[in-house]
Amino acid sequence: EAFLAGVAPFGANTYLYAPKQEPALGAQLLQPLDKGAAQRLHRLQQACEARGLALWAGLHLEAPFDPAQSGHLGALVRKALQLTQLGVKGLAVLCDDLPGQREARPDDPFRGSLAAAQAHAVRALLQGATKQGARVQWALCPGRYTLDPLLERVHGAFEPDYLARLHRALPPELPWLW
Repeated sequence: EAFLAGVAPFGANTYLYAPKQEPALGAQLLQPLDKGAAQRLHRLQQACEARGLALWAGLHLEAPFDPAQSGHLGALVRKALQLTQLGVKGLAVLCDDLPGQREARPDDPFRGSLAAAQAHAVRALLQGATKQGARVQWALCPGRYTLDPLLERVHGAFEPDYLARLHRALPPELPWLW
């Protein structure tokens, strides 16, 4: 809360809560929020609101999440709805710091395209959550968020034209962030 109080005087109006070590927003993305995580997020939302900050939460699309699994997409929509019920004002879909390519398996509906898989997940999330009443702002952080060669050394090469393919497959009004 001290951090929130410290940024408000500088004109901040939004706080994106997306720590990689928060299991509820990453490794346990497919599971409902447990009582402790829900209470922590609700307290954070109240602290943000008291300081005039809109709380956003980041959804890390990391393993075991697989957009080819309809059950996984449904779980992601349910997690988004839980977060909006806690008062979160925006959701950022975070595809950063993940492997740069998708394994091409014979049964893969995306034919190994990471851009196609991520676009499918994002569209399903936006459509499913909106259809079920979620009224939040959305944003996307793509996997390729820098041209620094270090990204590919750490996460592997991205498919050719990854950003262009992802962009063509998503709603044009969806903001991107880096």
